[in-house]
Amino acid sequence: MALAALLTGGVLFGAGMVLTRGCISRLTVLGGSGNLRALLVLVVFAIVAHATLKGVLAPLRTALGGWTLPVGDYASLAALPGPAFGWALVLAAGAAALACCSGAPRGQLALAALLGLLVPAAWVGTGFVLYDDFDPVPLTGLSFTAPAAETLFWGVAATAIKPTFGVGLLGGVLAGAAISARLSGRFRWQSFDSPAQTGRYMGGAVLMGIGGVLAGGCTVGAGLAGIPTLSLATVLALAAIAVGARATQALLSAPSSGVSAAT
Repeated sequence: MALAALLTGGVLFGAGMVLTRGCISRLTVLGGSGNLRALLVLVVFAIVAHATLKGVLAPLRTALGGWTLPVGDYASLAALPGPAFGWALVLAAGAAALACCSGAPRGQLALAALLGLLVPAAWVGTGFVLYDDFDPVPLTGLSFTAPAAETLFWGVAATAIKPTFGVGLLGGVLAGAAISARLSGRFRWQSFDSPAQTGRYMGGAVLMGIGGVLAGGCTVGAGLAGIPTLSLATVLALAAIAVGARATQALLSAPSSGVSAAT
């Protein structure tokens, strides 16, 4: 397990998430509703993520990926004593209890459950619905890091490559958010208020681009879609994201901080 990459990437992504006031999935939705800050963050994030995957930042990824921790069979929580389905139920029950104790309205909890169903829907869609013996499509989980890089690459080389599931996912979320915002009257153009705010958002986008690749996914890829696979790597990545986010929020909220947490 590439422990150094997971922990470093998670912390970087969590820090960037706070600086941009949202993870990539949230910013994609905001971008569809007319938020130009979110759209610019998406573009910068995609460029940096692609550079970390295959470009000038790839040596950083390979260097950190070389620091591994042998965990053997325990790379998956399914290796723990007891049936794997039992551990899945424990995780599901814990998440349900946390949601019920959050005080969120029932309508929001129902919508959250529907979002959770998108995870198996992605697996079913790519593994069965799109299955073709002559043009196989790899089983793909729900994520926004790789799709952002794929959309960027497809956008500049569409005549040479075909769109992937990730391209459709990112485009669909943007289109769906735009339609929803228009129908509900919430669509409005928004931009940056100051150069300082622009710098903060751009810095956060860079951190998320690097961190999302190193950690193997964002809060959706490593969290929503990763945890159900019972992968230990996704648990550590999600924990590192939370640590990075909390530490950055604490730094921004400190009295001596020169950057407003509400910027």
